Amino acid sequence: MRKLVVVIFLFIVFQAKSQEYQVLHIKGEIVRVADDSLLKPGDKIMGEERIHFKTKDAMAAVLSAEKGRYIIKANGATADQSDLIYVLKSTVSPVRGGMSTRAAGINNAIDFKLYFDEAPYVWAGDQIRLKVSSYAFPMNDTHYFFVRYEINDEAVNKKLDFEDDILIFVKSTLFNVDGNSVNPNEIDHYELYYHNSTNEESVLLSDIEFVLLDMKTLKELYDQYQDSSEEAYYEIADILSNLYGKCDPLQLRYNLKNQ
Repeated sequence: MRKLVVVIFLFIVFQAKSQEYQVLHIKGEIVRVADDSLLKPGDKIMGEERIHFKTKDAMAAVLSAEKGRYIIKANGATADQSDLIYVLKSTVSPVRGGMSTRAAGINNAIDFKLYFDEAPYVWAGDQIRLKVSSYAFPMNDTHYFFVRYEINDEAVNKKLDFEDDILIFVKSTLFNVDGNSVNPNEIDHYELYYHNSTNEESVLLSDIEFVLLDMKTLKELYDQYQDSSEEAYYEIADILSNLYGKCDPLQLRYNLKNQ
C-alpha cells in the first residue's frame, strides 16, 4: 500500500512539472493575470496560470520539456472569468507540422505564385534568396525583377538584387526611397514583377503580403529554442507558420548563419 501511495505521489509530481512551459515567441500582447505583467520570451509559465489576451490576435509559441511545441491562443478556449481571461492549459494546442513552405527552385511564373501568394509570407531576418531558372527568367541589366508597393498614395518600384541565378530581396534596400527609410507598417500590399527593358514589358508574377520579423526577433526565437540541429530550422518555421503565415526554413537557415 505504501508503495502504491509513493507511485501515485510521484505521478502527481511529474504531471505538475509537465505543465510548465517556456515562452519562445509572442505575437501581440498576453498578460499574466496574477501580477499584471506582459508575457515575454524566456518566461516560464504553469498550465494553471490565468492569462489575458490583451490584443485581438495575440498568440504565443511555448515549449514543454516533456511534450514539445505548443501554440497558446484564445480562439476555442474555455473562459475562466470572462471572454478574455483564460486558464493557460485550456488555450494550448500542438504546433501543426508541415505548414512551412520551401522553394527548391523557381522555374516558372506559377512557382512564384505558389511560393508567395497562397498565404501571408513570413519574412524573418534580413534577406530572401531564391534560386530562379536562368532560362525562364534571365537576370542582367535589361532583364530584372522589381517589387511595387504604395506608400503615401505614391507607387514605389524597387529593383531587386541578384547574384548569378539567385534573386535577392533585401529589407534595407526595399524599404529605402530616395535615401530615406520608409515604415513597412504603412504598406499592406506588394506586387512582384519581371521586367524586360528591351521591349519595356513588365509582367506581374505574384501578389505578396509580407509579415515582417526583424533579425533580432528571429535570433531571440532561435536562442530560446536551444537546438542547433538542422531540424530546428524546420521546427521554427512551423512555429512561425502557425502564428503568422507561410515561412521557409531555408531562408531562416541562411539568415541565422549569415547574420
